[in-house]
Amino acid sequence: MMDLSQLSTVELMQLNQLTLDELERREVIRTRNNPVSEYTEWLVADKMQMELAAPSTKGYDATTLDGRRIQIKSRKNNLKNKSLVLGIIRNYELNQFDELIAVIYNTDFSIRYAISIPHELVKEYGFYNQHQNGYTLRISNSLLIDPRVKNIIEFLYQERPVTYEKTVERLDSNTIRDVQTIGMQTFVEYYQCVESGMNAVELVEKMVTEHPEWKESTARTKASSMRRVFKNGKNIEALKIIYNSNHPAITDEIKTMLSTLLND
Repeated sequence: MMDLSQLSTVELMQLNQLTLDELERREVIRTRNNPVSEYTEWLVADKMQMELAAPSTKGYDATTLDGRRIQIKSRKNNLKNKSLVLGIIRNYELNQFDELIAVIYNTDFSIRYAISIPHELVKEYGFYNQHQNGYTLRISNSLLIDPRVKNIIEFLYQERPVTYEKTVERLDSNTIRDVQTIGMQTFVEYYQCVESGMNAVELVEKMVTEHPEWKESTARTKASSMRRVFKNGKNIEALKIIYNSNHPAITDEIKTMLSTLLND
């Protein structure tokens, strides 16, 4: 992994430029005005089979196969700012979109929340900001548990539908979040340790020893999430999530290990 602390300020700016160039080449971003926003629009459209609207389109960002207009909002949290408030939503009364998809990222770009919100709930849960001439909406607990709101994190996380052993099942978003926290390779690497009953202290010590680049707090978080997955009886589901992720880090060798674990 590149040590960014060894790069000069100019080199960091050059690296940022090269990153944007490559994202543009892959057609993930189109205008460079807001890479996080454009990445999210691309992600949602790609994973949920939508068609992106032209960058100048007012009121919505993509359309579904059945013609529903979708506005897409995102927020990337960092260590200092963990706000769950979305960007301003203007011209609400014009009914320019049917649903609002909101995606909140953790500091490492893993997805914290991904929900689909019907148009009418923006006014119900949001508040009008006269200065900005639009509605502000916060991803609150009451909004998250509203039965009219759909949790779509599994659609964005999975590279393709779960098909292992031709099983179709609804994925637990909490399990997905745990797998994201742990890391797919890490989950496979230490799966048998947890399965065999290794306690938390021993597991953290083993992780830190074998991964000296990790802080102890990082190892504790990963170990805690792994033990929670097993405690909740979601360990097989987690293996299936990883097996079907199509993530480039999941090599053929790891796939073979996963098949063995799933068939034990």
